[in-house]
Amino acid sequence: MDYAGGAADAQGPDIAYYPTDQHWYAVIKDHDPNGIYDGETRILRAVDANSLVGSWQVIGALNSTITGWPQNHNPGLAKNADSTLYVDASGWAYVFFGVGLERPNTSTWEIAQARFQPAAP
Repeated sequence: MDYAGGAADAQGPDIAYYPTDQHWYAVIKDHDPNGIYDGETRILRAVDANSLVGSWQVIGALNSTITGWPQNHNPGLAKNADSTLYVDASGWAYVFFGVGLERPNTSTWEIAQARFQPAAP
């Protein structure tokens, strides 16, 4: 059974607060309406400042069109020592995630990274 914001496989989103714009960011692998993973990781931003509750906006997607890999999953955000969102001097935040071949050929996995700029939409 699914729970709000998470998948039946118990992998919920990885979240981090960005004090500069006072918004929460999250990354999560995507599922179709039947709960089957479809090879995409989504980057989200909370709509309301300083709130985890309410609407979230998809600000990016990591899928085979972007990465060249059919499986893009188990994302995590780069964070500072205090668990806030890490953003480098150029304004980029980073997502690390696994990439791999289509099932059942799951013996080869690699770690990938993508970047995004956390800013008001």
